[in-house]
Amino acid sequence: MEEVGQGYLKELISRCMVQLVDKDEFATVTAVVVHDRLHAFAQEEAQEACFVESHDSTDVLAPATVRRLAVQNTTDRHVHLGNALPKLRTIVCDFASGGAAKPSVCIHSTDLGFLHASKFLRVIDIHGLELKKLPDELGSMIHIRYLGLQCGQLERLPSTISKLGERLEFGDGAFRSLQKLRLGLPDLEEWAVSAGSMAALARLTLLRCAKMEMLPEALGGMKELEEVVLYSMPKMVGRIKEDGGQDHHKIKHVPVIQTIW
Repeated sequence: MEEVGQGYLKELISRCMVQLVDKDEFATVTAVVVHDRLHAFAQEEAQEACFVESHDSTDVLAPATVRRLAVQNTTDRHVHLGNALPKLRTIVCDFASGGAAKPSVCIHSTDLGFLHASKFLRVIDIHGLELKKLPDELGSMIHIRYLGLQCGQLERLPSTISKLGERLEFGDGAFRSLQKLRLGLPDLEEWAVSAGSMAALARLTLLRCAKMEMLPEALGGMKELEEVVLYSMPKMVGRIKEDGGQDHHKIKHVPVIQTIW
């Protein structure tokens, strides 16, 4: 599917309908720009075909049949989604960061309460939304395969997060105030942590994350980290050994490392 999409995108570039901005080392198109007039035309055609709907408001009245919801806001860090979205598969929020946004604006987990009706969610990617906590319903969404969080004010994760899927990602600046993190994710394979995340983390506990392939590289830069505890993770114990362990350099600065079987 991705190859087909790349083919269409390259065809549009060859016809000068979109302008190429960047490619990766494999010649895959990673960024393009669209002229304002063409963007307006494409948006109108997509809406007439019931393929895309566009709303210029923080009060999003998304139809109950929507499957993918992308929310962007360059001036504030809040959004109100009042109606249930039972068919939602993907939600992507990209909000203002830095000085452009109002730092006092902050929403709480009740403002994401609509998620409890989205039983088939597979992707949640939230960037810049000033959340204090996440809904407890998050862990009951058994279809989730990707959870990306870049929310600087987020203070804790719900205990139900232990039911989530294969990949977990913490974006740059996420969990700045978090001091203790306990993850018990038996299906988790990849845990990606950006530099600058969890700067205040002092204690990390990983409980039976047997499928986790490696520790995040960013752990090596967490100067406040005082203790790492691994429960029933024999593969990871081998990776952190001082003599030849692939992940030893990531936690060699940590004063206390416990492995419990």
